[in-house]
Amino acid sequence: MRKFLSLAGAAALTACGGGYAVTTPVSTTTSRMMSAESLLAAAGRPDAPGPDALVAALGKPDVDRREGVGAMLSWRLPDCALALGFADDGQGRLRLRIVQADAPKPGAAIPTPAQCAEQARARVAEGRS
Repeated sequence: MRKFLSLAGAAALTACGGGYAVTTPVSTTTSRMMSAESLLAAAGRPDAPGPDALVAALGKPDVDRREGVGAMLSWRLPDCALALGFADDGQGRLRLRIVQADAPKPGAAIPTPAQCAEQARARVAEGRS
């Protein structure tokens, strides 16, 4: 009876079509090609980027602290302070969870994360990172 049910289940799945399942390995180059803004916008999602993808997109951070199941990266820029928090996704990978943009000085206008990302990329382009 079990054999019959197994065959019936296989036949039903085959009848659904779909053909072969094609899987593609996850590539870090895909994350590097994405814009910094889209990487930051993915915070909290299951497919959020890890620290290395953001370092590739924004340049070397001023603070890179990775311990256990968490990490913290921060960039101190002329008109912005950008802090990124990472947590383990339950599968052993660090994923972006928190994005915080702030003014580097009290009383200054608070920039958006996109403005901070632009400043970080400009710093890389100038060769300072």
